[in-house]
Amino acid sequence: MNVKRSSKPDCDVVVIGGGLAGVACAYLLHGQGLAVTVLEAADRAGGRIRSMTNAPGAPGATYAADLGPAWVWPEYQPVIADWLERLGVETFEQFEDGDAILDLDPGMPVRRGFLPGQHGIRRLRGGPQALIDKLFAGLPDGTVRTGCPVVVVEVDEDNILVTTAGPGAATLRARRAVVAAPLRICAQTVIWPTEVDASVLAQMRATPTWMATQAKAVALYDRPFWRDGGLSGRVASHIGPLVEVHDHTQPDGGQAALFGFVGWPHAARAASPERLHGEIIDQLARCFGDEARTCRALHVEDWAANTTICSDLDLATPPSHPVVTSDVLRKAHCGGRLFFCSAETAVQSPGLIEGALAAAASTAHQLQPASATTGSPL
Repeated sequence: MNVKRSSKPDCDVVVIGGGLAGVACAYLLHGQGLAVTVLEAADRAGGRIRSMTNAPGAPGATYAADLGPAWVWPEYQPVIADWLERLGVETFEQFEDGDAILDLDPGMPVRRGFLPGQHGIRRLRGGPQALIDKLFAGLPDGTVRTGCPVVVVEVDEDNILVTTAGPGAATLRARRAVVAAPLRICAQTVIWPTEVDASVLAQMRATPTWMATQAKAVALYDRPFWRDGGLSGRVASHIGPLVEVHDHTQPDGGQAALFGFVGWPHAARAASPERLHGEIIDQLARCFGDEARTCRALHVEDWAANTTICSDLDLATPPSHPVVTSDVLRKAHCGGRLFFCSAETAVQSPGLIEGALAAAASTAHQLQPASATTGSPL
């Protein structure tokens, strides 16, 4: 409801969600001279962007692999290309040289074969985490507050009020709010003002969070031994538990790794994590030989277990690739004080890295001060 109280705002804009879209939007808004606070429910920023180190848990460990998205296609994604240039993030080609392994028939040996590659597919030096790091570097200290789940959004005569839960529970007043967290999570966990139309909430619930129910496995090795035998590191499997595998080695002699997407449903992953790890190692050895058993670390990132990413509705419905959503999520609400900015709201590459950056730019353009120069924030 419309709360009849008013007070000086704590900031110009509060951003709900500290994933790539939220942090990029905050970066652009700060560049427009606006005071911004980002509220992130998790204990870290980045959202679906997350990395692992070459020595998990050890001090001084360095970046080794991506547990979330890993690829961009700058040749076909102009928004990505613009941001990479703006932030000074370099890319390198995804390794696909050599034969793939076809792991198709239970009880039958694997065989080598050809799998077509994806033209223009590239990875980021430092992984997508490099984008988050560069954006953070352009924000004032304290802009992003982690461990601050939003539970209530209200509007009063002049401001929008955002209340958080947890040890640091507080209510922030801002001129405007931007919702950059997964829409289904927001529909499930936040109490919204009555000024938010039912059709908006329905569209939020109808928008799946890309990759929310998936799990990704990463195995680290001392060297990319599969390349010695003319293998690309790719696997296509009907047996599993990994349905596909890719070379994930860092460039210039960096950390060697393979990653794969887990085909087991979340319930099976959660019920038997040790069995899953064992069967992943068995599959890698089946495909690449016994040297694959010598991995330095194996990590399975189960995004379906992450309650800040995956909603009950995501778990209850079949996964689907996001499509361009209704325009209702790209309009201002609550008298021009509430905006939506998750990757799934983008009109290009919804759900992907490019979608997150495109949504950030579009939203920041809507919120730019009247005195600002017109045109794209980029």
